[in-house]
Amino acid sequence: MPHFHAAFTVKFPKMKVINRNLNVGNKKEENFIGVLDIYGFETFKVNSFEQFCINYANERLQQQFNQHVFKLEQDVYVKEGIEWTKIDFYDNQPCIDLIEAKLGILDLLDEECRVPNGSDEGWAQKLVMKCAKYKHFEKSRFGTASFLVKHFSDTVQYTATGFLDKNRDAVSKELVDVVRHSKLNLCKHLMELEENDVLGNAQSKPLVVQESIKPRQSFRVRL
Repeated sequence: MPHFHAAFTVKFPKMKVINRNLNVGNKKEENFIGVLDIYGFETFKVNSFEQFCINYANERLQQQFNQHVFKLEQDVYVKEGIEWTKIDFYDNQPCIDLIEAKLGILDLLDEECRVPNGSDEGWAQKLVMKCAKYKHFEKSRFGTASFLVKHFSDTVQYTATGFLDKNRDAVSKELVDVVRHSKLNLCKHLMELEENDVLGNAQSKPLVVQESIKPRQSFRVRL
């Protein structure tokens, strides 16, 4: 929810202090071992937006593993003249390109969310027209509201139904009314901030969920 998100931004003095203390940008760099625990690769009988986002994240993590465990290490061996048996590995960059590229899966999803009368089936049909050139994309043999992505782990058939609504992440009017009429001052203040933001950004493009998961730059990993 937008107003819930506002509670964790710099709009409150106490949150400013917390965010500043959590910012390690200016602190002395120290060595550490971090453990990232996320959902593993998912494929079910019916796969929707949630499975797509999880599998996309896993594609990105697999790419980082390939980059740092195979490619960069072998580049060091070449540079230092070390003899070794070259290890071939599966490069999943083409699959990531299918998802991230201009007129790729995510880009077309955003576009369909913005056009009048956009629909899940219309989006799926556009995928077939625009993404057929990618070897990791495949048209479903059953129906027009689904498509297949050949991930590094497995080929997954996604059902397009519900993708647009989940990507928009719209909040129901009833829930907004409950928060607006809350007796808690914090909830009232959050709603005031949100309504002011809406007025100030009336011409901006609609918020979509996947923009928050789509990386603005490659993950940075130090080994």
